[in-house]
Amino acid sequence: MTTWGIQAPVTRLGTKPFKEVVGREDVVSFHKAFPAAKRAIEEVGHTDAYLCYMLETDQHADEIPEYVEQHGVTDFKLYLQTRGMKSMADGEDSNWPSRRAGLGTGIDDGTVFRVMEEVAHYGGIVHIHPENWEIGRIFEQRLRAAGRDDFGAWTDRSPDFLEAQHTSERSRWVGRDAVQRRRRPRR
Repeated sequence: MTTWGIQAPVTRLGTKPFKEVVGREDVVSFHKAFPAAKRAIEEVGHTDAYLCYMLETDQHADEIPEYVEQHGVTDFKLYLQTRGMKSMADGEDSNWPSRRAGLGTGIDDGTVFRVMEEVAHYGGIVHIHPENWEIGRIFEQRLRAAGRDDFGAWTDRSPDFLEAQHTSERSRWVGRDAVQRRRRPRR
């Protein structure tokens, strides 16, 4: 292996104090986390590495030009299943928690669109994790009612059509040049 991609939310790149379960107030600019992440890669890394920021907020979207120019980061990840977190109070989460993984706010389609606009402008890559948890919660409730808590319940909770739905929707945005036509001018 010659290169290792480190994909992480801001709460898992060295912001202090480390929290096992994060909340909205923990999701800050990647400018705060980048020095610690860079230091860790340089001090303990044994391969080439690159960062892929897991974006959650409009602030993150607005700062993409700075992340590209100042951090050298051109890959960004969006967890579409976190849409439901927008309405959750801190401390609330489901059986397969996002906040324990470091995602604290969730995203909405406006943030997704803004990220796509900025990344299209800079020629980077947007990685999406397509998974409709708004429907998946129905399957989760049924699985729990049936006493399912085995590893296979995770797959049964999120059947393939829930991923296909998110992929299809976002592909139409790009396929119709919606993102390209509306992208913002370079600063």
